[in-house]
Amino acid sequence: MEFPYHGVGSYQAGMSVGPARWPHHDIIFSLKGSFHLQFGETSMALTEGRAVLVPPGNQFHGTTESETAVMWVLHFKGYKSPRKSSVFNRARRPFLIANACVTPFDRELLHEFSRTWKSAKSRLKEQAVLLMGTLILSRLEYSLCRQTNSPPPFLRAVSDQVFAENFSLTVAQMAGLAGVSSSHFRSQFRKHYRLSPLEFRLQSRVKEATRLLSETWLPIKEIGRRVGYGDLVAFHRAFRRETGTTPAVYRKRYYGIV
Repeated sequence: MEFPYHGVGSYQAGMSVGPARWPHHDIIFSLKGSFHLQFGETSMALTEGRAVLVPPGNQFHGTTESETAVMWVLHFKGYKSPRKSSVFNRARRPFLIANACVTPFDRELLHEFSRTWKSAKSRLKEQAVLLMGTLILSRLEYSLCRQTNSPPPFLRAVSDQVFAENFSLTVAQMAGLAGVSSSHFRSQFRKHYRLSPLEFRLQSRVKEATRLLSETWLPIKEIGRRVGYGDLVAFHRAFRRETGTTPAVYRKRYYGIV
C-alpha cells in the first residue's frame, strides 16, 4: 500500500477548495468547521468529525462554510478490504462517512500521522506511516460498517418513539407506525437491534425509570406509571429483572443512603 500525498489545510469562511481530480483514492476529513463539497451534481456537507471517501477520477470543488475550518487529506493506493462488499472496494462515487473522527483516539491518530509524515525520511518513518495509515483506513471501514448496517428509517422512527417516552406501545402499534406487518416488523427489529420489540421496550422503560429515580424525587408509583406500568408490582418485577434490585434500593444506593 502507498500514500502518495498527505496534507492539512486551514481555511477561512468563503475560501475555495479545489477544483481537483485525483488518480487514486482519497480521504478528506473535516477536523474543524464545515465545508460544502460539490461532486458533479452531488452536494455533500462535510462537517466536523465527518469524512468523504473519494474514488479515483472524481472531480470536485467546494467552499468553506464556517468562520474557520481545517481539512485533513490522505491519498492512498493499494488498500484492499478483506470484506468483498466493502465500500472501499466497490465505490465509484464519493461516499460520506458520518462518524469518521469523533473519538479522542481518532483525532490523536490523525495528528500523529501528520507529525510523522513531516519527520525526516527513514525506514522507521516509512513503517510508522504504513502502520498508522492502515489503522486510519481500518477504523474508517469500521465506521462505514456501522453506518451501512444501521437500522432502516422505519425502525429508527419507532425506536425513537419508544425512547421519547411512548412506553406503552404494543408490537401491533409499533408495526403500524412503521407501516409494515407485525411479523415483518418483529423479524427486522430483531435483525438490527438483537432484541425483540418487547425486550427493547422493557429496556427503554427501565432506563427511563433509573433516570427518574436518580434525577427526581417522584414517588416510585408515579415513576412506574410514567414508564408504562399501571401496576406497581409489575413495575417492581420488571425493574428487578433488569437491574437485580428494587427501585427503592436503587435510589438509596444512588444517593449513598445504603
